[in-house]
Amino acid sequence: IEDATGDANDEKMNAAVMDSSNNIYIVGTTKGKYDGSTSATGFDAYVGKYDSGGNRLFTQQIGGESNVDDIGEAIAVDSSGNIYFAGENTGNNMMGAVTNQGQKDIFILKYSPPDSTIQFFAQIGSSEIDDVNALLVSDDGYLYVIGYTPGNITYPISVTNNGAGASNFGDILVAKY
Repeated sequence: IEDATGDANDEKMNAAVMDSSNNIYIVGTTKGKYDGSTSATGFDAYVGKYDSGGNRLFTQQIGGESNVDDIGEAIAVDSSGNIYFAGENTGNNMMGAVTNQGQKDIFILKYSPPDSTIQFFAQIGSSEIDDVNALLVSDDGYLYVIGYTPGNITYPISVTNNGAGASNFGDILVAKY
């Protein structure tokens, strides 16, 4: 694939996966306008899909409020072609829905084919810096979000971190949707 999607600002790809038809899905972060999208300033997350010939099939830039960072970190695709995309945000109003719970929260999006409309949005957060590292889709259709949190999760449910408050030690986070 030879593609210089983006603008004169900084773009970074953080993860990629391939489906059974050899389509390539990427996720990352841009400081500018990814594939002509509108930037909210700060860093915005993006997701893209390319066919096996390197042709761009779908791109989307996602950001919350101005001057905050939204970082795309993980991506997965299920057998029906649904795209699961996750990352972290530092501001409010991600997808116009949720207030940030702390310094950095985890967000999860699901796009469905053929037009890649958003089917699902969720946010997980504590008062600390929460990170997502991977997404996995099981054969029976469940999405697993794997990450890390040094705080007690306060949204959407309350989960106590065994290491919270102890020199900011954190715990592994596994959420099932």
